[in-house]
Amino acid sequence: MMQSTFSALIFFVFLFSSLALFFGGKRTAKKFEYKLWNTETKIASRNYILKFTLIFLVLTTLMNLGFIDYLTPVFLILYGVLLALSMKKQRKNLLVLSGVSILLAVICFLIPSYWHAALSIIGIAHITYGIAVRY
Repeated sequence: MMQSTFSALIFFVFLFSSLALFFGGKRTAKKFEYKLWNTETKIASRNYILKFTLIFLVLTTLMNLGFIDYLTPVFLILYGVLLALSMKKQRKNLLVLSGVSILLAVICFLIPSYWHAALSIIGIAHITYGIAVRY
């Protein structure tokens, strides 16, 4: 039962985040009058799918092995590392989000019941970063 709920949740997260990226890219492409599906966007899409698949496989494996308490810390570590690795030079501020994610992962390892607050904090940090970058 838990496996199917987890898979459904992951599917909807992937679906809605992909749609958000697509429509955001479409709006940007229309604004600057260039093709949406060019070489750069193909590479970015491939990297996005590979990273999402990697995180999904690792978390599913941990869940199947019974390490439920380690799902959030491992997710936050993988997310922070992949965010730092995919960083471009003009977005050095993402390094702060990556560091916050890894710091929250360490706290989640020490306090397993802190997972909800950690995910909320990283979500709020992303919203704040998005607002700060936009203005």
